[in-house]
Amino acid sequence: MEGEDVELVSVERRRTERTPTPIPPPRRMLLSAPTVVLDTETTGRSKQAEVHQIAAVLLDVYGDEVDSFSGRGRPLRLNLPGIRQALAVSHTTFAQLRAAPPIAEVLTDFRDWWKGHGEPVCTAYNVPFDRRMLGYHGITLKWGEDIMKVSKRASPGKGGLEGVAKRLEVLQQAQTHQALDDARLAAAVLVTSLQRLQQGKAA
Repeated sequence: MEGEDVELVSVERRRTERTPTPIPPPRRMLLSAPTVVLDTETTGRSKQAEVHQIAAVLLDVYGDEVDSFSGRGRPLRLNLPGIRQALAVSHTTFAQLRAAPPIAEVLTDFRDWWKGHGEPVCTAYNVPFDRRMLGYHGITLKWGEDIMKVSKRASPGKGGLEGVAKRLEVLQQAQTHQALDDARLAAAVLVTSLQRLQQGKAA
């Protein structure tokens, strides 16, 4: 009986002595603070052009999306020269704009969303354009470094957001030019660029 008891104990020990699960290394921060990546779709590029779509994604310091905002609004002027071509880029119809709430309401909702997250720093692919377009509507934000500049350090070359995204292999198909899709695409470019720069893998 004593021999059997010893065997039972030894079997139990073999069962409990398992290889400990390795603890993954802590994630490295990519951003110094939570950051909003935004995109606007507009009725053109002239001084009279207006925003008709705005979208944004909030990234935590690791580059993960934790919240998003998206809205379509009706501009004041729907008869600007070149508006048809501008709307065609984002696959937007006049019927969609006429059915949307006034763009001022949508931008107020966006500003409230931004303030609700503590007014984090914002960025975009081509900050001067989005800053000018939002400024036209009276929206002032805290802006950080342009994603275009960050991406060029990671992957030098020419081209817009779509071209850079394909070079960084974060986009396989054509850019949709829908504000939320483009905001997420710009965020992916930012995160991938920062990862490459951290790892010393800039092209």
